Amino acid sequence: MNETQEQKQLIQWTRTDPRFQYLFHIPNESVGGTGWLVRNRQMGVKSGVPDLFYPVPLNGYHGMFIEMKAGKGRLSQEQEKWISVLETFGYKCVVTHGWEEARDALEEYLN
Repeated sequence: MNETQEQKQLIQWTRTDPRFQYLFHIPNESVGGTGWLVRNRQMGVKSGVPDLFYPVPLNGYHGMFIEMKAGKGRLSQEQEKWISVLETFGYKCVVTHGWEEARDALEEYLN
């Protein structure tokens, strides 16, 4: 599966559990054509922001960001920078490969 398919699978799984009703996607992907990119940048979309945010404070964190990767996907420099800054601000940040790792990270965050 590609990253989009992995993320859709995770979201489908979360819909079966009301604890995850506030998990949401941050639309920062670079697809959709030039007009789409310009409009989103004008609206404040930033390159490198993690894919998903779970705004539930737990375990000393303000919330949890998830950057999903498929296969052997790697972080870009912008993604590394965002994750570092968000962790400094008190957010839990995880990079997962596949929806199962993301599922496990969410379950671990809750326990």
